[in-house]
Amino acid sequence: MERSDLFTHTLQQKDRENVWHHMSIYNDHTPVIIEQGEGAWITDSLGNRFLDGMSGLWAVNVGYGRSM
Repeated sequence: MERSDLFTHTLQQKDRENVWHHMSIYNDHTPVIIEQGEGAWITDSLGNRFLDGMSGLWAVNVGYGRSM
């Protein structure tokens, strides 16, 4: 197991032990570990890229791209 794979596995285990995903499929599935975000795009620890299409429901009510 490579170092990055071990790190991902460790974070996934900590997630399972400590986080209750009450509105998520992750209660019965492997958690996704996010490493990077750019605008509305996120990249996980395995290199998969996703469009963050759900965040507006809870966290990004003013949109992406705001700077302070």
